[in-house]
Order: sequence, then C-alpha cells, then structure tokens
Amino acid sequence: MKFQQQLEQCLTSGGVFLTSGGEGEHNVMTMGWGMTGVMWGKPVFLAPVRTTRHTFDLIQKTGCYAVCIPKSDRKKERAVCGSKCGRDTDKFALTGLKALPCRQIDAPAVADCLVIECKVAYQTTLEKSALPADIRERWYQKNDLHTLMIGEIVDEYEL
Repeated sequence: MKFQQQLEQCLTSGGVFLTSGGEGEHNVMTMGWGMTGVMWGKPVFLAPVRTTRHTFDLIQKTGCYAVCIPKSDRKKERAVCGSKCGRDTDKFALTGLKALPCRQIDAPAVADCLVIECKVAYQTTLEKSALPADIRERWYQKNDLHTLMIGEIVDEYEL
C-alpha cells in the first residue's frame, strides 16, 4: 500500500476521513481505527463503521468508500466530522472541506488528502458475546456494534 506510513501516523494521532455516498448525498466522518492487508490475493482496507452511522447507510447503498488521509493537521475539521451526524449536517459545508469526485468509485474524496478508494468485498458485524468483557464494557455499552467493511483497494493517489 502506497500511503501506509502516513495512514498509521494519522490513525494514531486523531484519525482520517472516511467518505461515502454519491453525488446526490455524501458524507464525511472521522475514523480512528482501520487497517490494511491482503485478502483473497488483493490489497484491502478494513474500515470499522458502526451500524448506526449515516456513513454505514451510504456504504450499503453504494458498496464503496474512500479513506482520505489529511496532508496537514486538520484537527478542527476532524473534530467536527467525528462529532456531528451526517444525516442532519452537511459536514463538508460546515468545515469548509472540499469534496472532489473519486476516480474509480461513487464517493467523494477530500481535497488536499492522500486518497485510498475501496469497493466493499465483504462485511461482517461484530458479535458482542464473542468480544472480551473489557472491550464490551469500554466500547459497546450501547450495543452500537461496528461492521467491519473489508474494501478492496482499487486506487490510491494524492489530491
């Protein structure tokens, strides 16, 4: 994967942007978890998305998402995109982030970012009873479980 070092740095220091949706409706959220690897002989990005998030609904509609790694701090924008709901708020407009079309998928990319475009190859929702008690208690008190979106990486580039 082209941007592994930058991805890991952002995931451990405030997160990256995860974008979804097409021209009619799009969203951007901040994601602090994720990982890359190889499955089925293909490069993949695993994006955990809670089933209650607007982003989850948009990924279900389009079957794709983009991971956008900021090239500068973007601390304020990441805070807003991690705390506001995209069902009620156009976070691009609120933050001043510029949405640009992705090259291979039906999702926006965030300008001035390193972009990883992904098509969902498989997804599975975590099973609460299978998680260790400390993880259940810390992260899933409200039963707001993550679905692991395993996306085949179909393009990587810099905007």
